[in-house]
Amino acid sequence: MQHDASNHGPIDSVFRRMGVDAHASERGSFYLEPLFAFIVILGCVTIGQRFALPFDESQFGVGFLFCLLIMVSLALSGRLTIDPVRLIFYIVGMAGCLLTLFFKREAFSFISLMMLMVVYFSYIFSFKLYYGQYLHLLNAYQDIMMFCVWCGLAQFLIQFPLSPDFMFPFDMILPESLFIPEFNLRIPITDGLPYEKSTGLWFLEPSHFSQFLAFAVLIELRHFNRPKRLLLYLGSMALCFSGTGIILLALVGAIIVIVQKRIGIVLLALFGFACILLFRDFFPFSIFFDRLSDFSNPLASGSGRFIAPYWVIGDLVDAGRLQVLLWGLGPGQLQQIVLYTDYYVQDSSWFKLVVEYGFVAVAFFGLFFFVSLFRKSPDKILSAACLVQFLFLGGYLLSFYVHFLFLVLVVWPEVVEDDEGYWEDDETIYRQDAIDDIDSSDERLTHPDAWEGADAPDGAAHSTGVTPNSTT
Repeated sequence: MQHDASNHGPIDSVFRRMGVDAHASERGSFYLEPLFAFIVILGCVTIGQRFALPFDESQFGVGFLFCLLIMVSLALSGRLTIDPVRLIFYIVGMAGCLLTLFFKREAFSFISLMMLMVVYFSYIFSFKLYYGQYLHLLNAYQDIMMFCVWCGLAQFLIQFPLSPDFMFPFDMILPESLFIPEFNLRIPITDGLPYEKSTGLWFLEPSHFSQFLAFAVLIELRHFNRPKRLLLYLGSMALCFSGTGIILLALVGAIIVIVQKRIGIVLLALFGFACILLFRDFFPFSIFFDRLSDFSNPLASGSGRFIAPYWVIGDLVDAGRLQVLLWGLGPGQLQQIVLYTDYYVQDSSWFKLVVEYGFVAVAFFGLFFFVSLFRKSPDKILSAACLVQFLFLGGYLLSFYVHFLFLVLVVWPEVVEDDEGYWEDDETIYRQDAIDDIDSSDERLTHPDAWEGADAPDGAAHSTGVTPNSTT
């Protein structure tokens, strides 16, 4: 489809890069296109992660409210469409969770059950776009995380001339009720040091910042390969002094090494590990070396995340409480188990599902969640990163900032061929604008052979096709 570029001025180009229909504004019906709405969601799950509004006797996440409103708006306007297959699996998954309620003798949290149904209902939607537009979306996430990198660096450095209190300026001027509570926001780097870990200023915990940075590193390796950005993302991860982001990188990075034959990643990892071993008696390498002992300390987070849940399941089996494992204790009832252990237990998503809903529900729910993450994912390796984070790296069963990140990166986007695109008008120009935003050093934009048989985008060769680095 040919377009007359003479009808599009600089202002139109700016709006189009943002995903806004400028001509609709002239007609008095200004509206946001989905890509811009998705970028707003990415801002909510990162920059807006901590903030809340007082509600009853608790707090309601501002980011969750905005994400929910944006999703409903896009769905009602037809920009997000229902995927029939996911809808069927959603019904099956929720039916499995509801089935277990018939075997509950004790009270359970109805609010927790409703939150589960609402949060995962968002997984039934999809949105068609071109690969160039998908790159535009990923690059927006990279830019947001780069902003957080600089905020995190300033946050970490300001504690040295002043004090760690100045690392959290919002907490100094806003009431406590405007923040989501009960997170490990302030964590000392180590015992004996008066300094604290970086949270990127905006994140609930250093570990959250570390994991979101790990996603930025993986996206950079998969799609952009900009060395300066990679170094900045990795450097910021070091200021978090958190092992969860490193574990995410190690597990998913191994897949990238195998699929893309990125030997350089192996060499970089070996170099980092060798530095930790050689300089383990010196700060800051000693901090990372000491984190290895977390797996043998029953009160540490490493043991709580990756070992303690299996101890709890073993204790339930030894006590003959197989009924709990089969049908669960009920939504929101995990604390009934972990409060009586003499070791620390992290409420990892898979563990919370098993204890609260049982293995029967987990089988149905797990099938729905796996299909949602991988069936139409533009980048299945990125989907694998989402799965690792969800299952093992935190209590993310109902965490909006994790789920809406998954939705925007791999669940909602459905990369299609040119003749199936969402936009009926101006798609060639919009696609070119999206591609122009990507670093020209990306060899896929200058070497058509790098697309490995897929159609290259306008400006590289010819038409945009499905992402070449999606794996099956």
